[in-house]
Amino acid sequence: MKHLTCVFIAVFCWTVSPVSAEETDTCERGTIASIARELLDESEEISILKRRRLTEDAPYLLIKHGDLSGEEIDALLDEEVTRRVRRSEELRLTYRLVTGRISPEEIDTLPHYPSMWRAMILVDDGERFFELARRELEDAKLGSAFAFESMVAYYAVRLLFDVSDEKRANVAATAERMGEIHAALELLADQSNLDAFRAIKRRYPDHPAFTKPSQSWTAGGGILRQQSSVWDWPEGIDESVRPYIDATFQIERADMRLGRLGFLTGFLNRTGKELEIGAVAQSLNAMLDHGLMTLPRDLHEARVFLYGDLVERFGQKQVGRALTFSGGERPHLKAHLVDDAIHWDIAARVLKDFVASEVSDPPEIDPLLPAEFDWGRGWKRPSVCGMGDR
Repeated sequence: MKHLTCVFIAVFCWTVSPVSAEETDTCERGTIASIARELLDESEEISILKRRRLTEDAPYLLIKHGDLSGEEIDALLDEEVTRRVRRSEELRLTYRLVTGRISPEEIDTLPHYPSMWRAMILVDDGERFFELARRELEDAKLGSAFAFESMVAYYAVRLLFDVSDEKRANVAATAERMGEIHAALELLADQSNLDAFRAIKRRYPDHPAFTKPSQSWTAGGGILRQQSSVWDWPEGIDESVRPYIDATFQIERADMRLGRLGFLTGFLNRTGKELEIGAVAQSLNAMLDHGLMTLPRDLHEARVFLYGDLVERFGQKQVGRALTFSGGERPHLKAHLVDDAIHWDIAARVLKDFVASEVSDPPEIDPLLPAEFDWGRGWKRPSVCGMGDR
């Protein structure tokens, strides 16, 4: 049964995105590769997992842990694309960019493939990405991820939240050279050393980020991981709204620190409870500031912490209703509703402890999980994958 439990840990602890892919000792690489191969089978025995869309990352897991040759990887990805498996084209393009099979110049459009966007930026410091994003912005396509200049900056920062300061500075230089000043500002505001940010601020004193109060606390420090409060307070703002701006700052800061796993902004949009959600965000920020959690290692644990605090403040039903969105603002969540993704975070945490223990009896359902969560059916039955107690 514990071998079967690794299925659930594996398929949810790793994603197609290289941003959130983490190593773990819970399951050995060979076990993960074996599980991935079983998940790729068309067997009806894993239909429960397929309905949960928990098999979609099997190709990525097999590529990452299966020691496949280049030819085997190409064949696997081509087959998945032919079968029209969700996200398979994103994975294929990302793999080809990372391995140099194609260059960013060969990409003509920006479909909503965040992993591909990140790979493009890492290869050429964002030259092609910013060019195509600007083209979409000028075309003003309905529903485009880049319908506003601020969204180019938003995605650039999120996609690069875990890279070195040097790499982020290189991408910022590309953004500035190509006229994406907002993106350059946001990227440089996210550095350990703020000298470059202050310098670009001096070069563009009339940029809307500094002249429009509605934007100034965002580009002017709202995403700084090192800051604990708004440090560039806009002039002419009524002091009565300051608590709300401070709360929004904490929410944005927490979301930016979590990268593509952040969800508080979406929750705020659904509820409008700035002060309460800001307090939740501030709690997480304080834990990160004091080293009680470390990113990116504790990304999923941080998300569970936020969820638990929200449930305590608002109740599980209200939180569940507010998190039933597809994650369009958070690219990696397009495969799951946000609440569903967090529920599996919680389940994976419990099951990791179970796998590492000497206890044979399955654990009880975590109290943070809703009563309707499919706890027993999805993993307790060894017959689901025909693995038995191994």
